[in-house]
Amino acid sequence: MDRDELRAKRAKAGRARWAGTTVEQRREAATKASRAAQARAALARRLLAEYEAANGNSAA
Repeated sequence: MDRDELRAKRAKAGRARWAGTTVEQRREAATKASRAAQARAALARRLLAEYEAANGNSAA
């Protein structure tokens, strides 16, 4: 299976996942995913800050 076939298969699966859902349900799912991503980013920043503080340097 080449890259284009795989991409098409994934796109079809993505569309099928949302079949029969309302706009509100899709919006809620997007909001939940966005909040989860923000929480992961905040955790990464906090862990990096703790690492830098413990090692007395900057990882950047």
